[in-house]
Amino acid sequence: MSKVKFNGQTFPSSEVAGPSVLSDTRASGWQQSDVGSALSAAYLSAGSSAQVGPGVFEATIREQVTGPSAAELLQVRQSEYQQGAATTKTAPGAPIDVSTQAATLTGWKVDNWSQSGPITVHLLAQRPSKDFFEYAALVEWDTAVGDYKLVAPAGGKFASAAVPDTSPYTP
Repeated sequence: MSKVKFNGQTFPSSEVAGPSVLSDTRASGWQQSDVGSALSAAYLSAGSSAQVGPGVFEATIREQVTGPSAAELLQVRQSEYQQGAATTKTAPGAPIDVSTQAATLTGWKVDNWSQSGPITVHLLAQRPSKDFFEYAALVEWDTAVGDYKLVAPAGGKFASAAVPDTSPYTP
């Protein structure tokens, strides 16, 4: 595993598991494996966050998110972006600078990897205050495009929870 910058954050990258395609705004090309599913969940959830700006999150949601709540996720992200941009005095369309408050991805665990059906990936992150939290992201393999897509969470928001023990997570 190596480390790469993506949308202002550092992420793990694997020559085998992906991403095989990485630009300033998109990550794709995942191996259909437990590691590929974990990495895709991390990159796709980051790419669909309001902080990256509408030029990134709108396209990511439109092209790499699936499920009945995809439109709702887009609405939530647009609202979060408007609110965050106003608070931070961000220029319209620009990424929101949250570098002093941003959490850092530190690990993951995959509950139910299989070649079919949604896969639950628990992403572990650490806040600047040093406490850990996780959120679960679902990804599923899209056979039409040969890549993973993020499954939009119900209500358009990922639920998170504090994590007292980080030992079960792959760093």
